[in-house]
Amino acid sequence: MSRGVLCAGTVLVDVAKVIDAYPALDHLATIEQVSLSTGGPGLNMAVDLRMLGAAFPIGVLGAVGDDEHAAFILAECARLGIEVAGVRKLAGAVTSFTDGMIERDGGRRTFFHHSGANALFDAAGADLGGARILHAGAPGIHPVMDRAVHGGGNGWSTLLQRAQAAGLHTNLEMVSLAPDRTAEVARPCLPCLDSIVINELEAGALTGLEASVSTADGHVDWPAMEAMALSLIEQGVSVLAVVHFPAGCVAAAPGGRTWRQGSVRVPREQVRSTTGAGDAFAAGVILGLHEGWPVERCLRLAVASAAACVRSPNTSDGIKPADQCLVEADRAGYRQANLAGTAEDQAAGGDAGARGDQHGAVAGDLVDRGAADLPDRLGDAVHAVDVGLAELATVRVERQPAAHFDRAVGDEVPGLAAGAEAEFLQLHEHVGGEVVVQDRGPDVGRGDPGLAPQLAGDQAQLGQAGQVVAVVAGHGELVRAGALRGGADHRGRVRQIAGPVRSGDHDGDGAVALLAAIQQPERLDDPA
Repeated sequence: MSRGVLCAGTVLVDVAKVIDAYPALDHLATIEQVSLSTGGPGLNMAVDLRMLGAAFPIGVLGAVGDDEHAAFILAECARLGIEVAGVRKLAGAVTSFTDGMIERDGGRRTFFHHSGANALFDAAGADLGGARILHAGAPGIHPVMDRAVHGGGNGWSTLLQRAQAAGLHTNLEMVSLAPDRTAEVARPCLPCLDSIVINELEAGALTGLEASVSTADGHVDWPAMEAMALSLIEQGVSVLAVVHFPAGCVAAAPGGRTWRQGSVRVPREQVRSTTGAGDAFAAGVILGLHEGWPVERCLRLAVASAAACVRSPNTSDGIKPADQCLVEADRAGYRQANLAGTAEDQAAGGDAGARGDQHGAVAGDLVDRGAADLPDRLGDAVHAVDVGLAELATVRVERQPAAHFDRAVGDEVPGLAAGAEAEFLQLHEHVGGEVVVQDRGPDVGRGDPGLAPQLAGDQAQLGQAGQVVAVVAGHGELVRAGALRGGADHRGRVRQIAGPVRSGDHDGDGAVALLAAIQQPERLDDPA
């Protein structure tokens, strides 16, 4: 199987200049700090993947001049083990650069860009090697690649088509341009894409849909954001469309599946610069796709990588290995991703959102264009899953009415009903690890039937509402019939017992120990 990511497109030097405040015209600002870093959506993807700890091959397709900035870029690539055979050095050209004016307080930035050698970049005939993923970024600032070609499309769509024909997964990232320009250069690419990772402004330009652009802690119209991602799928993106914004991100896949993830709660005083945060986010998604992670884990790494990025004034210097980014993000916490959703849409710590029952799709199978390989038994690791109400059936045992569970854990129902209604176990806040309720002797703590499963003392938080966690019975067992030590109560009530139900207790009427079994695809352990 092919491995690695080939990053094509914008290669430049970011010259970060931290200023005291942005001045009015004809006024003065003080530059307090100057630093160089690699930049551009093509090169940043390569660098950020290495910063996240990617061990697979990474290469770059692009163009530079023959100057000090080119020497800086090539030296950084050598240091990080990034292949540059596809980077053309053009005599007489100036390596592209961007002066980024970054306000000291809050990290707001303004860019002054010189296209330089990027204006001459042409990927026609470029060797795509044996990579698994081709990442392209970014249409709109490369005159040769942006130019329309005979038969429709442009240089970017031609490159993407060629990559797909060679069996590569294709991904596109944008830079924010005028909406008409974004639509002009990027829409021809959509049918040639397996995935796309863009912000809400770029998504709005491509879809014609509008969504409120808010601050990280402002109101978010999550359904509108999801509609943008779904529209990108409808326009041809074949595997995954991701739209990010200050409060988090959404993703969509064919069939109407969607995911939501809140951004990391980075204290304002820790934000040094937002330069490169979008590229860091995209690198988290691409790393996860390459490694075959479930979509919700890709999104969690994406927001964690972006949060690490903004803590540094330079483009990529703040990014740490993926497991460390996730640990720090979990410690800081995530914004809620359900501000506009219903109770059924609520996400577990910002993981799976609306229609989150589909989150088990394995991204690696999607990248390699194959069906997901699901096991026929429970694996050792069980992850949170949101099960729709219609998906757990009523169960009757020995012609007795089924137990009726209609409340969250911690409550009880004082009787038996004709049908069993599925219910979620919920939490208010994110839980860092998996929570599992095993079926080893469920205790019956009272005489009333209909009790929810008794939980271990260290999982008392499961009695709260607002988050979804896993409930597991070993080996797919759903119903167990047994006796409750001592016979029946003819008034139709189950007697209270002192200990757990055991398989050898057969001296009384049958009673039901109802357990929910959730079968999940096997996956990599979560490093967080």
